[in-house]
Amino acid sequence: MEANANWEQITGGKLKATGLFILMLVVGLAILIFSSVVKIDGDEVGIVEKKLFGGDLPQGSIIATDGENGVQAQVLAPGWHVKWKWQYNVLKQKMIEIEQGYVGLVQALDGRSLPEGVIYAPEWDDKDKMKNAEYFLTEGKGYKGPKLTVLDPGKYRINTELFKITKTPLINVKIGTV
Repeated sequence: MEANANWEQITGGKLKATGLFILMLVVGLAILIFSSVVKIDGDEVGIVEKKLFGGDLPQGSIIATDGENGVQAQVLAPGWHVKWKWQYNVLKQKMIEIEQGYVGLVQALDGRSLPEGVIYAPEWDDKDKMKNAEYFLTEGKGYKGPKLTVLDPGKYRINTELFKITKTPLINVKIGTV
């Protein structure tokens, strides 16, 4: 009888320790997952910075288009996203809003160098494609520097680490006054 009681004490203690370990593991995993969930509201944009496992950016680039470490070209749209805290930083910013009576002057902080003698990058036919940072830097072959393209009044979900937007009053110049 005594051996049986000792056996129950030993195995019961091991079961409690194993159960406690599993509980701690589940709680730790839940904390890791919940701390990595990011909610982007409808009037926000999520700027993602990759910290690990991406390699270096190409020489002279400040925006990652191929999963390199650094600020990523693609932004997070509204909704819930899982971005592991140990691998990513997410900066939430309000959408760019250009009010009536204003335009947004656009300057790209990354891209191809402007050709010699050119002050402003050529105007984009499709502004939606220009606002897509990944397209702008890859297929679109966008230029670094100020743009002839301006943003009309409205709200824009763009990567503010790539595009600097300056709001300026819209000025109407009457014909024959210049």
